[in-house]
Amino acid sequence: MTRSSLWWISILLAACSVKPVPRAPQSPEPEGAQRADPEGGPPRDPSAEPLFVAATRVCRLVEHKDDGVLAVAFAPGFFDTTPPATLEAAFYEVRGALGRCGKPMAVVERASPLEGVVAVECEHGVLLLSIGLDPTPLRPMMTLGLDMRPGSTMSDVRTHTTPN
Repeated sequence: MTRSSLWWISILLAACSVKPVPRAPQSPEPEGAQRADPEGGPPRDPSAEPLFVAATRVCRLVEHKDDGVLAVAFAPGFFDTTPPATLEAAFYEVRGALGRCGKPMAVVERASPLEGVVAVECEHGVLLLSIGLDPTPLRPMMTLGLDMRPGSTMSDVRTHTTPN
């Protein structure tokens, strides 16, 4: 055997005999960390929370009337009990009392994954939205209650009574 062939054999043996480096045990995930989907998907997006999607639609409607958002946001049966003009007047009143509303939002009470109360921070207070969603895939709102809290902060509304 030549010296170069011995050299290649020793490199091959060294490469094949390397032991894997032991890994330190994984620490548990911190509380509140997003976890991957158990079926191997990416972490869940918190903005996909059905109640937040509905609350975001309401905030857009409070800011300005949008027939496209109005058509998607509410189940057809909603307008049997609440005429669009009444809803528009309520949004106008919210805009006047609280200003622009948007993020942050927090679910402050939850009856089910599709029903609860969302607190939305606004320029001049907090808007509590009592939301009931349709179980169909687009999740339009079947019920909506508005409770304005001018001058309040998000921490003020953590303990509240459900709007009528």
